[in-house]
Amino acid sequence: MPSSSVHKALEKVLAREAKMDEKNLMRAMKDLAKVEKAYQSSLKDTTKARKGLEKVMKQQHKTSKALESAQKHYDKAQEALVKTDDTYEEKRHHETLRFHDIESAQIQLTESYQAKISNDEERDRERASAYITTRRQQVAEEAARDDSGPVTAFAPSSSSSMIHT
Repeated sequence: MPSSSVHKALEKVLAREAKMDEKNLMRAMKDLAKVEKAYQSSLKDTTKARKGLEKVMKQQHKTSKALESAQKHYDKAQEALVKTDDTYEEKRHHETLRFHDIESAQIQLTESYQAKISNDEERDRERASAYITTRRQQVAEEAARDDSGPVTAFAPSSSSSMIHT
């Protein structure tokens, strides 16, 4: 029977090894399942991350376009500001020139008005002087006519005409 006990021992050892192999196989299958599950999870995570990356890249591209557009608008606004400021300064310069023109015209008007007043006064003096001169000549002519004219009954005597003169 020793062979039977060896045989039983061998059977036991073989059964134990088979059981261990079965356990190892089950453990390996469980590990594989865990790894596959982890791999599937990682695939999902990678897909999710890729979608997130694509979304962020799309948003970044959109933002970049908006920034570029905003920069263009800003540059145009800046250019318009400079242009408008230049125009404003030019208009202010023209305004200053026109103001000086007005001042000069007012001075010229005042001088012209003063010259007119002075010239009017001078003309009035010349008219008065001419009138006086003409009137003196008329009086002298009348007096000369009275002295040399025909004597009539109603004519005053020469001594009385002297009194009147």
